[in-house]
Amino acid sequence: MHSHEYRFAEPFRGKNLILLGAGSSGIDIALELCLVANQVVLVYKDSFTSSLLPSNCLLVKGVNKCSQTGVIGNDGIEYPADVLMFCTGYNYTFPFLAKDVGLNVKDHRITPLYKHIVHTTFPTLFFIGICKTVCPFPLFHNQVLFALASLDGTYRLPPKPKMDATTEHEYQSSLQNGIPHRHFHKLDSLQWEYNNELRSLAKRDPLPPVFKDLYEANKEIRKQDLCNYKRFNYKIVSHDTWIKVSPELL
Repeated sequence: MHSHEYRFAEPFRGKNLILLGAGSSGIDIALELCLVANQVVLVYKDSFTSSLLPSNCLLVKGVNKCSQTGVIGNDGIEYPADVLMFCTGYNYTFPFLAKDVGLNVKDHRITPLYKHIVHTTFPTLFFIGICKTVCPFPLFHNQVLFALASLDGTYRLPPKPKMDATTEHEYQSSLQNGIPHRHFHKLDSLQWEYNNELRSLAKRDPLPPVFKDLYEANKEIRKQDLCNYKRFNYKIVSHDTWIKVSPELL
């Protein structure tokens, strides 16, 4: 099965599970499953956090092949599996749009989108939330501000040829910086410059630095304590300051 089909952990009570992929969804699902499963094997590819994990969660770097009862890891050990779950990411799909809209999805890159948002052939058609590995709600908000600014005339969109040329330049620059084609919409540390570019075009003040500071700090906390980091609560007290608070203080 694919993680797209996963809803909750209870149907997997007492089972042995192999999860292929240790991205955000794979880790989140593994931690939920560990509460009810006999054993969860989380298979990762490159590197993994040094955080402590539940005792019934095993980390395996790569799989060699499947066996009749499970999988054999690159370490030569056979791991039993009642369920093999692919946590290998998700695909963009737009079945609700007609083909003549001309939206193209090729290996996780969507075209023709200007600033990851505007369909350059139909410039009142906006796609909010395409970007990945971001702090979602501030970014979505800024994308909406940009879209509204282009509709009310605060920002005048360039002609289609210029929008397409700008997008192609950004795409080629990302390739030259070592970013694979399929990760063009994956912003990560680039999101802050992107946020402020959208805000500038919409004639808004820059995003307060507290959002970046809190997001980056939480990434480090997550690396150190995967099992508990979601239990922490924070309060923004100024444009550049945040504090950790107890739930009852929120």
